[in-house]
Amino acid sequence: MGTRSRALVLGGGGYTGIAWETGLIFGLTELGIPLGDAELMVGTSAGSAVSAQLRMGTPIEELFDAEQRGPSVKLDAAFGARYLTAVYGAHLMPGPDHSIARRIGKAALRAVTMTEEERRSAFAAHASITDWPQEPLLIPAFDAVSGQRRVFDRTSGVHLIDAVAASCAVPTVLPPMTIAGERYIDGGALSSINADLAAGHDAVLVLAPTTFALKRKWKAEAQVAALGGGVRSVVVSPDREARQALGRNSLDANRTAASAEAGRRQARTVADAVAHLWS
Repeated sequence: MGTRSRALVLGGGGYTGIAWETGLIFGLTELGIPLGDAELMVGTSAGSAVSAQLRMGTPIEELFDAEQRGPSVKLDAAFGARYLTAVYGAHLMPGPDHSIARRIGKAALRAVTMTEEERRSAFAAHASITDWPQEPLLIPAFDAVSGQRRVFDRTSGVHLIDAVAASCAVPTVLPPMTIAGERYIDGGALSSINADLAAGHDAVLVLAPTTFALKRKWKAEAQVAALGGGVRSVVVSPDREARQALGRNSLDANRTAASAEAGRRQARTVADAVAHLWS
């Protein structure tokens, strides 16, 4: 039997999404199913922060403990409504994908937020991220002006901190990040998971804190199905208990501890399916 190639796809979902993903991965590790040995990791927005730290070798126990304390920078809960207004408005207007991302980028460039330097410093202080790992890691972000997606990896000539900060640049809430003279916004501007980047792998595990999508082709299941019939896959999203813990505002930093615990508990219910895919 040949060696199967496995991809771990970690989706976006704000503070609570980071916490839930971390808790789920921690719970699966406790059950003897470590996910850090994936041949490829794809991290979008919140998922980029989790995947980068996993790839850097940060023990999942440390990441879980950090979620019990919550993020070092807490955003006003009202920012969540501002973000949704900007994104929904852009998606409801007709046009190709890049025009939707461009409209979101325009709103992000106009918004008054903390400075890029403040954002980068705060992020670097909270996340144990240094530089790109040797193992494959893909981090998408969108050019705020052109609306085109760019996928960063260790060959991009971009520091890992900058790539993650760009992918996590929630439009209208956090500043678009400048990389080589271009401004970038959240990698989840169109798709919260970007599962198409896992093409070519035999087994794909998707952790999707946020499942809502305005277009069917951006839904997690549709993206995984588009990878082809020969791909084995499992998509895990928050169960009922976890959804209650996460709440409706993914930027509510007061919910990170409960979200992490909910993910840890949910690991027990998905362990068999994940183990079968991953083994």
